[in-house]
Amino acid sequence: MKGLCVTIGILTIGQSPRDDVVPSMRAIWGEHVPVIQRGALDDMSGEQLESLAPTSDSLLVSRLRDGAEIRLDADRVEELLQDAAGWLVRAGVDLLLVLCTGSSRVRSDSATVIQPRELFPRLVRGLTPGRVGILLPAIEQEMAARDLFGAHCADVITTHASPYAFDGDRTAFADAAAFFRRERVDLIAMNCMGYRADMARFLRREAGVPAIPASVAVAHSVALLVDPQGSAKLEG
Repeated sequence: MKGLCVTIGILTIGQSPRDDVVPSMRAIWGEHVPVIQRGALDDMSGEQLESLAPTSDSLLVSRLRDGAEIRLDADRVEELLQDAAGWLVRAGVDLLLVLCTGSSRVRSDSATVIQPRELFPRLVRGLTPGRVGILLPAIEQEMAARDLFGAHCADVITTHASPYAFDGDRTAFADAAAFFRRERVDLIAMNCMGYRADMARFLRREAGVPAIPASVAVAHSVALLVDPQGSAKLEG
């Protein structure tokens, strides 16, 4: 891809466009970088969305086009996510960024797939050897997150606060910050691509330690693959 203009495909498990987080990611990459968005649920009716409700603790949390939170059965949404990935590949994307820290099954033979679930825990481990607080959208995700981050970090604890409620009510974030302060964490890893920089600033102020949103960390990593004018720095 060297010397070519790279197009980034943003693949969300909810609905596109993700106007809550993608603009800040684009600011990191540069406005000249072409971006195409597609959601696994873009063409679904309300009745179809209801059929994807989780029936166990295996769930993913995302955002609908109107800003509402949606909780999805992780297994049921995977095929839809792969279909949306195929749509983006046919649209000509070169890099395929999965806008989810809970799914790592998306595959492509022609685009480079960026998997935050694989990337973010390793970045967190590289930032601190100490105690890590993991923030998640839902309590049902906490056990799986302890297993995921525990494979890389020596000491992890978890709590939850949905990013999609922050603008209306910050009580859950304040409670999470107080919990992390009591537990004396060294860093807060915000393990959902829906968490934003302003949410991280709130946690840092309230908990007194750095807070890293997955969306920001992953966006900076992707920026290493694409220069500010949109030309690739990848080879092969």
